[in-house]
Amino acid sequence: MPTILTTLDLLYLVSALAIFAVAIFLSWALCELARFFHQANRVVKQARDSIGYVENILQSLTRGLFAEGGKALMGYLQKRKKKES
Repeated sequence: MPTILTTLDLLYLVSALAIFAVAIFLSWALCELARFFHQANRVVKQARDSIGYVENILQSLTRGLFAEGGKALMGYLQKRKKKES
């Protein structure tokens, strides 16, 4: 093992260890950030799926309501036409 000759050697050693520690921390932070975005993407996909499901239900309900309302209106108009005749 090399011996530390001067204080400058000690400074270089401590600097190298500090840079290594910063690199490890930044790598960890990047992995955590990637996990966060992956989970956020999953949540957004689930929200889109849920909204699409609710939208489909509402569309089918409104189609049914308009169809039933149209039938009732046509029945009313036919009855009214018969009364007028």
